[in-house]
Amino acid sequence: MNVGVVGTGLIGGSILKALQGSCHEVWAWDQHDDTNAKVAAAGLARVDTPERWAGIVDAVVLGVPMDLVPQIVAWIVPMMGPGSLLVDLSSIKRPVAESLAWALGYVRVLSLHLMAGREVSGFDEADANLFRGCAAAVVAVAAQSPERDSGAWWCRTLGAQEPVLWRLEEHDAAMAWVSHLPYVVSQSLGQAVARGPHGISSLAGPGFRDTTRVGRTDPAQLEPFLRANAVEILRALASVEAELRNWQGWLASVATSEVRSQ
Repeated sequence: MNVGVVGTGLIGGSILKALQGSCHEVWAWDQHDDTNAKVAAAGLARVDTPERWAGIVDAVVLGVPMDLVPQIVAWIVPMMGPGSLLVDLSSIKRPVAESLAWALGYVRVLSLHLMAGREVSGFDEADANLFRGCAAAVVAVAAQSPERDSGAWWCRTLGAQEPVLWRLEEHDAAMAWVSHLPYVVSQSLGQAVARGPHGISSLAGPGFRDTTRVGRTDPAQLEPFLRANAVEILRALASVEAELRNWQGWLASVATSEVRSQ
C-alpha cells in the first residue's frame, strides 16, 4: 500500500515509525521545515509536498491539529485519486464532520480515533509503539459506510485494539468523560498543590505524579477540544463535583467526631 502522511508530530510521526520497515511505500509532509528535515534524516518516508504524491497514494493520513483539518481536507482531497482513502485522526469529530462529509463526495473516508495521546507533542516524541494495545474507535461521521474494515486494518498494522464503531455524538460525549475531564481534574489538582503549603511538592510520590501527568499538557494544545466539547465536559464536571461533595460530607463528619472526642 502507498501511504501519505500529512502532519508528522507525535501522532503522524509515530505512524511513520510504526510503518518503518514494512512493505508500504510512504510519503510525508509537515508544515514545519525542521520537522520535514528530521523525517528525511531518519529515513522514515519520502518527504515532499502532497502535490507530488496525493494522486498516487492509496491512503492519506491526517496527523494535523484538529483546527487545521477542514482547510487541509479542502486542499488535499481534490488532488487524491478516486477510490483512495482519507484517514482522519481527530480526537473529537464534531468540528471536522462537515469537512469529512464533503470529502465523501470525492474519496473514501475513515474517521479513526486512536486513544494514544500523551502530555508531550512533536516529532521528537514520536514512538513506533505509541499505539500498541490502545483502544480505538471508528466514528460514523456521515450516512455512508464508516470504513470499519479499513479501520480494523489500520489498527492491526499499528498494533491497536480492534476498533469499536461509534456514532459521532456518542463518541464526542464519551471523550468529555474519559479524555477532557481527566485533563481538567489533573490540571486542577496540580494547581491546588502548587498553591498549598510551601515545600509540599517535594514530598510528591508516584501517585501524585501519575495523577497530574495529563494536566501537564500544554493548555494551548487542549483548548480547541475543551471549547468544542464544553457542554458535555460541564456535565462530567458536575458529576465529579457531586462525588467531591460526598467526600467533603464524610470528612466533615469524621472531623466533627474527632473534635468531640478530645
